[in-house]
Amino acid sequence: MLAVVKEHEGPGFSVKDVPMPICGEEDVIVKVKSVGFCGTDGPILAGTRKVPWPLIPGHEFAGDIVETGSKVTGWNIGDRVSACIVIGCGNCKYCIEGDESLCDNLIETGIHVDGAFAEYVRVPAKVLVKLKDSTSYDFGAAIDPIASAYRTVKSMPLTSKDTVLVLGPGPIGLYAVQLLKLRGARKIIVLGADCDKDRLEMALKLGADYVINNSIEDPIEKIKEIQKNARENNDATRPIWPMIVLRTPKGWTGPKVVDGLQIEGSFRAHQVPMSMEKPEHLDQLKEWLLSYKPEELFDENGRVLPEIADMAPKGNARMGANPHANGGLLLKDLRLPDFREYGVKDVKPGETKAQDMIELGAYIRDIFKLNKENKNFRIFGPDESMSN
Repeated sequence: MLAVVKEHEGPGFSVKDVPMPICGEEDVIVKVKSVGFCGTDGPILAGTRKVPWPLIPGHEFAGDIVETGSKVTGWNIGDRVSACIVIGCGNCKYCIEGDESLCDNLIETGIHVDGAFAEYVRVPAKVLVKLKDSTSYDFGAAIDPIASAYRTVKSMPLTSKDTVLVLGPGPIGLYAVQLLKLRGARKIIVLGADCDKDRLEMALKLGADYVINNSIEDPIEKIKEIQKNARENNDATRPIWPMIVLRTPKGWTGPKVVDGLQIEGSFRAHQVPMSMEKPEHLDQLKEWLLSYKPEELFDENGRVLPEIADMAPKGNARMGANPHANGGLLLKDLRLPDFREYGVKDVKPGETKAQDMIELGAYIRDIFKLNKENKNFRIFGPDESMSN
């Protein structure tokens, strides 16, 4: 069969005859009818993304089943299908919970094993998606990027009051615009550049409320305009800012499992439960620390590489130099009520009913009232507020 093959490091690839894939007992062979070109495929073919070569890239595809393994049930020759790129082990915590993309033994079609830039492709039956007769093969090949946008939008705690910023009007970004519209987002803003002019126009047609061309418009300047209006015209209307939330498991990047117990994503990640008396723990600690690739961060003298240090904000852009974080720059006296007026009066043992938090709540309430003009009193609740 003909296939696109990445055979070596560096740029370049071949289009050549290769052997047909061999069907495993839990696999199927699909005759590829349509295949998409993903953003990961370009770097693979250009040699800038490392893969185990020789490799046939391609993971966005649709086609017909032409062969099934001996243990495959529920699928028949001739079924029209697409497939998920992610192949999880099926046994780890993440696979069991439906988060196969976090699997420790993750395999991806077209990245770790041969993909669909060929006449035929082999995939496990468990990752197949059946296409309706009314679904075209081209649409079937788009299921993977649509799913990337869908899972992101689905996981958002979105309400009809929320404004959402979409960074980049690529295919997945444009899919996200349509899905956000269906979810009922209040406003959708799409940020792009000069090279995205046509796609920014398409974003408006697909449901975006605003588009920003970052090549000619400065989002920071727009924020300054809003701030200037608020300060000079005493306009206290609170603008609705878009927010990007990164959700990661507790203990992310740390040891995933220690002594057979799950650490990442569990309560055990509060502290790393390693004992230095166990040699295997020392080996695991070494493996963990080396996973941060210190050789890419520090020079031979242990100094941070200049290009890494240059990434840190400077001057007033530093977090601690922000006037609102520096307690000495915007400091105003806090007006406090007389605490004696909040004591429980006429206490009779066994008869008086009162609760300390209720009485304290009244005191805190009045601190807010006394400092309303200066707005210099806040309550901050750490992650253990409920338990404490």
